[in-house]
Amino acid sequence: MHNGIIENYLQLKEMLSGRGCQFRSETDTEVISHLIEERLKEAGDFEKAVRTALQELRGAYAVCILCDREPETMIAAKQGSPMVVGLGEGEFFVASDIPAILSHTREMVFMEDGELVVFRGSQPAFSTVSGQPLEKKSRHIDWSPLMAEKGGYKHFMLKEIFEQPRAVRDTIAGRLREAEGDVFLEDLKLSDAELCDIERIYVVACGTSWHAGLVGKFLIEELCRIPVEVDIASEFRYRNPVVTDKTLLLLISQSGETADTLAALREHRLTADLVHSPAILEAAIKLDPLVEKVARTYMTARDFLYLGRGSSYPIALEGALKLKEISYIHAEGYPAGEMKHGPIALIDENIPVVVLVPKDRHYEKVVSNMEEVIARGGRVIAICSEGDAEVRQKAEVCLEIPACAETLLPLILSVPLQLLAYHVAVLKGTDVDQPRNLAKSVTVE
Repeated sequence: MHNGIIENYLQLKEMLSGRGCQFRSETDTEVISHLIEERLKEAGDFEKAVRTALQELRGAYAVCILCDREPETMIAAKQGSPMVVGLGEGEFFVASDIPAILSHTREMVFMEDGELVVFRGSQPAFSTVSGQPLEKKSRHIDWSPLMAEKGGYKHFMLKEIFEQPRAVRDTIAGRLREAEGDVFLEDLKLSDAELCDIERIYVVACGTSWHAGLVGKFLIEELCRIPVEVDIASEFRYRNPVVTDKTLLLLISQSGETADTLAALREHRLTADLVHSPAILEAAIKLDPLVEKVARTYMTARDFLYLGRGSSYPIALEGALKLKEISYIHAEGYPAGEMKHGPIALIDENIPVVVLVPKDRHYEKVVSNMEEVIARGGRVIAICSEGDAEVRQKAEVCLEIPACAETLLPLILSVPLQLLAYHVAVLKGTDVDQPRNLAKSVTVE
């Protein structure tokens, strides 16, 4: 079994075909099987053959391998693709993610790139692919299988939207001491001196995580006065960035900690804001019935435009991404100040324009941008601060978010945009939990 992509499979296939191997498919996975078989002829030992073969592969793989010569042995290895090993009572499990095996065991071992595990007898043996033994510790997973299910919600997406307040509470629980303003990040292997010595930060991520990284850039530069560059991961790995021993690299995934938590390291007031953010999120979720009505009004549109300034701009990008990936409506996000440099030509009475216009330092400029849209016949859906009479008077529709600190606005603004994408998609009859052509875990470039 193989998850990933082998980049040099054509060269390997040509070599193996020259040795008489007969291929039954065009897949790169079949090349792995034949390669192991050839190395088994040479080594005479299943485990050694696997290790030799894996070191000849270039690309990404998470593999589980069985051999009819040794039916009591299974070998699994990882390079670039996700893999978790579950430890049960007299049984073992291998999967790409926790939920797949959570109903069988709570004890998980997370494999790293270049690692291999042999299941033979009562205990798994962990090592590097090259053969160096490893001591791997299991981690107990507290959350239940039910938490990986819909839990009464119509879709997983809706469940995840409504669970955001609890997710934030769980994230900050035990990590913040509000009275003193202290932050505890036990997994962060950096001393205070090393943190103070950082001169530049690279944030590397993809998709939604990249948008989160853009928000982090605004917050870190504002609060810490450290230059931040945000890169798309698939581009970053192929260029030669300028890094020194005073450069910090932050890689964001869906399971990573938020960059604004790190930015709040030394501020008492920001810590208090973060502690209260779950309650503010809960208030924003109460917009759900109103957002559904808005979705009914605009669901037939063929195009959407999203506008925002400052840290709201990445949220505009994220709102557009969510709408197009689950409803299949074309949507684009732009910095509101750049509207005159192209997007304004698209505006007419058929294109809804979602304008993020909270009460922040950019408020007056965004209101001016919104008025330009209205003057050209655009239909404005404004996401604004609670009680904003000026925006309410100008926009066709207003979705008012609770008052909050400016640093928390990206978090709160995300909620109505998530709900809008969700309801438009449901009304159009698309599968919001399994969008076409998309994968939950992207294992190829």
